[in-house]
Amino acid sequence: MLSRRKFLGLSIALGGVAAHTLVWGRTANGETDAGVASLTQGLWVYHPVEPITAARLAYEGHSKNGCSYGVFYGILSQLAKGYGEPYNSFPFKMMEFGNGGIGGYGSICGGLVGASAAIGLFLDGKTRGDVITTLLQWYEKSELPKYKPDKPIIISGDIPSVAAQTTLCTNSKAAWCNKSGFNPDSKERTERCYRLSADICMKTAELLNAATGMK
Repeated sequence: MLSRRKFLGLSIALGGVAAHTLVWGRTANGETDAGVASLTQGLWVYHPVEPITAARLAYEGHSKNGCSYGVFYGILSQLAKGYGEPYNSFPFKMMEFGNGGIGGYGSICGGLVGASAAIGLFLDGKTRGDVITTLLQWYEKSELPKYKPDKPIIISGDIPSVAAQTTLCTNSKAAWCNKSGFNPDSKERTERCYRLSADICMKTAELLNAATGMK
């Protein structure tokens, strides 16, 4: 049997747990979990982004935090700056998982991973699939990079453009190196990938703008 004193102590402790649960069941601005669910179920609202700005942000973002991060950042950071929540609460750093062909494994190009993630935030169903397919086919067939930064990070001037004929990171790099003559570890190859992220992000912005009727 519990004494009256122990019973009161247990009641107070349980009350504290309940209060703690209620507090953590709300967001910083007082929304309940049900309110949070509205952001996690369904699509986010898209607003048009400037493709040229997206390219620059992706170029700079790649140099700091990798290709997948850079391309995703080029799209979402414009929305975060222009519209605030929920865009500025997205954990951008998580997009580093796609860098280097997903975890550095060299599979699908990390820039395409970041682009596909951004597309998936705003489009669904057949439209999402069609837009991603268009992006992947464009990547395979286009001679890239085309982007010329106003403020080059590693190499100024032109960088050889090559059609990769693949979406795989390792194979894309190999195709570029074979035709350009540069070593995979060269500064030119690194600059190529920075600019490639810019091209991917610019194309993604154009596709999203068109798919949502916001050209």
